[in-house]
Amino acid sequence: MNLRTELLREHSKAVAQSIANHVLEHHEVFDELMEIFLTEKYRLIQRASWPIGLIGDQHPEWFLSYFPQLLECLAQPKHDAVSRSIYRTLQFMDVPEEYEGVLYDQCLKDLSNPKTATAIKVFGMTVAANIAQKYPEMHEELALSIEQQIPYSSVGYASRARKLLKRLRKP
Repeated sequence: MNLRTELLREHSKAVAQSIANHVLEHHEVFDELMEIFLTEKYRLIQRASWPIGLIGDQHPEWFLSYFPQLLECLAQPKHDAVSRSIYRTLQFMDVPEEYEGVLYDQCLKDLSNPKTATAIKVFGMTVAANIAQKYPEMHEELALSIEQQIPYSSVGYASRARKLLKRLRKP
C-alpha cells in the first residue's frame, strides 16, 4: 500500500481505518506514516492524523520513540487534527518522566486557550490528569484549570471534566 496515495485518495473513515489496519498488520510501515504525519504538508498531515489516532488507541507504546517530535507538534501544530491525535494517543500511555513537565504545561496552555477545539481540550485534560495523578500537589491547580472552562464548554467537555475532577479530588 502506498500511504501517500491512499491518504490523498479520499478523506473518510473507511480510508483512515484501512490505513490503520494496514499499519497494524505491517508494523514496519509505521515509521513511514509517522514521517508523513510529522513532516508533510498541511493536507497530508491532516489526513494522516486520523489513522495515527486509531493506531494510538491500540498501540500507544509505538509512539515512545517519537516523544520529542510529538511535543514539538503540540507546541506548534500545523492542524487541529495533529493535536487531537497526539493527545488522544497520549491519554493511553505512561508519559516518560523527563517529558511530564513540558507536556503538562502544554496541556494547561491548550486547556486555557479559548480558541482550542473541544476535543483537544478533552484529550489534553485527560493527559494532564494522568500526569498529575503521580503528583498530589498538582491536583488542585489542574482542578481549577478544568473548572474555569466548564461554563464556556460543551456537554462533552463538562462530562469528562466531572469525571476527572472526581478523580483529582478523591481523598
